[in-house]
Amino acid sequence: IGGRYLLHADAAGKVLAAFAGESLWKRLIKEGLEKLTPKTHAAAADFRTDLQRVLKQGFAEEHGEYIPGIQCFAAPVFDYRGTVLGAVSCSVLAMHYEKDDFGETIGSKVRACAREISLALGYQEQAYV
Repeated sequence: IGGRYLLHADAAGKVLAAFAGESLWKRLIKEGLEKLTPKTHAAAADFRTDLQRVLKQGFAEEHGEYIPGIQCFAAPVFDYRGTVLGAVSCSVLAMHYEKDDFGETIGSKVRACAREISLALGYQEQAYV
């Protein structure tokens, strides 16, 4: 029962880490980024690139980085101050979705869900990622 959740290898974790800021990034890199699968981005430069991408596009995707054969899409949930409180994510079997279609079919729904929760928490529509 219980276990470690490795932020660097999962879409929801990448959302949380990206919006937490540089001090967390440095701590995670210092602690070491475990390579869970052949697709895990365990190099510091790759991790930073992933987090910068999350901040730029406003969501995260991962394709087999945490568990082989699983894809995950995640979007941030903001409160009324614009602070990220959490993430909404959906993990699916990769055999059911093409990587190129994943963001549209699953990602659009995850982003819409995260948006609705954020708005319910008082986040301002025009500022939503």
